[in-house]
Amino acid sequence: MATLFQYAYLLVAKKRSEPLRRFCNGLAQYGYRIMRYATLNDNRRPFPFAEFPSDEDCEPPVKQVQFR
Repeated sequence: MATLFQYAYLLVAKKRSEPLRRFCNGLAQYGYRIMRYATLNDNRRPFPFAEFPSDEDCEPPVKQVQFR
């Protein structure tokens, strides 16, 4: 749902919402950590047993995405 809102915001405002981007990035990382823990590929416990993933935990994008 947040992704659809981000696309709508991008189409209307012609720029992305940085706070929403950071939130969606953390949410995606959280899901990834849960799957790694549930499939026994990682021993680190996900949130709420550890900190919620921050934006710094993710690799930076290759380049900026722009719609023209």
